[in-house]
Amino acid sequence: MARVRFVRGVLNRARAQIRRFRMSRAGELDRIAFYPGVIRGQRVRLTGDVNFGSEPFLISLGSDVTIADGVRFLTHDGGVRVFRTEIPDLHVYAPIRVGDRVFIGVGAMIMPGVEIGDDVVVGAGSIVTRNIPSNEVWAGVPARRLKSLEEYREGATRKATFWPVGEYGDRWRSHLLAQYGQRGS
Repeated sequence: MARVRFVRGVLNRARAQIRRFRMSRAGELDRIAFYPGVIRGQRVRLTGDVNFGSEPFLISLGSDVTIADGVRFLTHDGGVRVFRTEIPDLHVYAPIRVGDRVFIGVGAMIMPGVEIGDDVVVGAGSIVTRNIPSNEVWAGVPARRLKSLEEYREGATRKATFWPVGEYGDRWRSHLLAQYGQRGS
């Protein structure tokens, strides 16, 4: 029996490595296809490895959603295991819903039952434990409202470098070096 568990573990790790390799070769808009259980709209971008947990079918993503590397979606409360001796069949699940035009930053964690509205930015490393209304920017542990999306837009456009999307060659690099200079040596 131990040998069977060992072989299954090796196979599961090998499958995960193959999936990660294939995903690394796929474009940002194609990576979502590796998670067939996730309900999704159009133009969902995954910029790296995203963890949709053990119940991806409880996750709903709107259109024009970008999810950065290392984001985790949790649709269950594993803490209830401490009650298994008293209540062996106890499970707590809750769906997660993400609206349209949402950006979720690197390493954020979305907890069970959370609903994220439309036009929302979730900052890197945030732990989202409650619903986020539309048109807001949230970040932190636990995540809290930082500003409206309009306030964020005003600040971002003041600091922005405007450049055609997808044209990131030598001209782009030279432009950034001219604007910001080379840091370090």
